[in-house]
Amino acid sequence: MAKKPPILVVHPDTNKARAVGEILVQDYDVYVTKGPDRANEFLKGNPIDLVIASRDLTGIPTLEWFSRLASECPDVVRILLISNPMRAEEEDALANGTVHYLLREPVERAELKRVINGYFPTELDFNLDMSPSLSAENGLALPELTFDALQQDMKTVDCLSEPIPETDSAEKHLAASEESTVEDQEEIQLTKALLQETLDNLTREREEWENRHRSLQERLDAAQSRLAEMDETIKQLEEFKQDLAADRDRLAQALTQKDRHIAKIEQERSERSKPRPDRSRDLASREQDHSLKAVMAPDRLEILEIELKMKESEILRLHQQIEIERKQAAEVEKDFQVALQQCQDRYLALERRSNELDLERKVLAQGKIEVMERLAWFEARTDATLL
Repeated sequence: MAKKPPILVVHPDTNKARAVGEILVQDYDVYVTKGPDRANEFLKGNPIDLVIASRDLTGIPTLEWFSRLASECPDVVRILLISNPMRAEEEDALANGTVHYLLREPVERAELKRVINGYFPTELDFNLDMSPSLSAENGLALPELTFDALQQDMKTVDCLSEPIPETDSAEKHLAASEESTVEDQEEIQLTKALLQETLDNLTREREEWENRHRSLQERLDAAQSRLAEMDETIKQLEEFKQDLAADRDRLAQALTQKDRHIAKIEQERSERSKPRPDRSRDLASREQDHSLKAVMAPDRLEILEIELKMKESEILRLHQQIEIERKQAAEVEKDFQVALQQCQDRYLALERRSNELDLERKVLAQGKIEVMERLAWFEARTDATLL
């Protein structure tokens, strides 16, 4: 059997390209691609007899590509598909031979076969009313154009259509294509639903992490506030310790003064408690006094007696004052002992409180380190989740 003429269909819409290919696949080897770049790559290693291209190609204008193709492959027939009225540049291209024929979209089956068969009169059946017979030799097959750098993104990379399976008629091919399209749409909808569900889960997880982040931040702020309060309390305790040391110094001075006063009182008491002169001395003194009395005038004696009584009264008053001062000193000493004991107890309590505060500060510092580590871990986890 003679080899089928190869035809290349270049169209940005894959469905329209497949529709054209389904009309011609019975009598030709049809290849489909989406853009001129892929078509150029294919043409380097695969000879083509005829090219059908849409006017709306991406990357390079179709007429410009046809002009290059006419220079590089002048024997290739170039047919342009248009959807609007003919433009002036298209008329010029048709006149100068850049384009051999213009076809309007949507392409009619009979018109397309008539035009294509006109370029291959010796190999094709010209009876347009008779459908070509199908056999294992000329069964429907639309080979897939494959390249090394084939990608899947329909927006940026040209993707070739899948091979068309054999069937009894082109209408069945079209129905199968529509069913495949419906299945693809259902699969796309299912994939979109799964992606939306995944996005919702990620959004919820992100909200949970943000809530945990806020909670950790609040705990960190509370810990910092607590540390500030503890620092203020420690500062107050230091000031109180200084005041307590000053009070201890004042109490020590008061105790020293009390000891001096008691020593003075004891000295006076010892002086008063010294033994009196012996009786002979008293007798001599009395005789001397009698002699003095005999000599002195009576008024002088009275004055001396009055002075003596005054001295005795003064001594008695001093003695009473000493007793009162002794009692006061005893009370002061007692109060001092009580105050000293209170100061010692308070100092011990402050020492214990200071130790407790130091321990709490260490615990809070360790907690702060743990909170910062958890916060850093959370931020890293959040960044990874967002990525």
